[in-house]
Amino acid sequence: MAEVRGWQDESVRHAGGHVDVYHGIDTFHSTDTAYQPTDMDMKVKAIIKLINEDVDSFGRRAEMYQNIFFRWERSRQISRSSKVDCRDQHGK
Repeated sequence: MAEVRGWQDESVRHAGGHVDVYHGIDTFHSTDTAYQPTDMDMKVKAIIKLINEDVDSFGRRAEMYQNIFFRWERSRQISRSSKVDCRDQHGK
């Protein structure tokens, strides 16, 4: 089992060698020749996978927010113009 030392000397055991997280993922010193992925590697890959799977939904949400903002701005303009019309009609 390998030992991973974190920012506050927390240790996590992994198979294959020693990973010093404080100095970065590149400082993996393995007794084996095969690279053993760290917990951080697995988390980064999971995040990238989620982003790749949800690219379309991110795009749809961006379009949706733009549409919502446009509608809000348009309703605000209509509301302001109707207030101005009321003031003109009532002489205020």
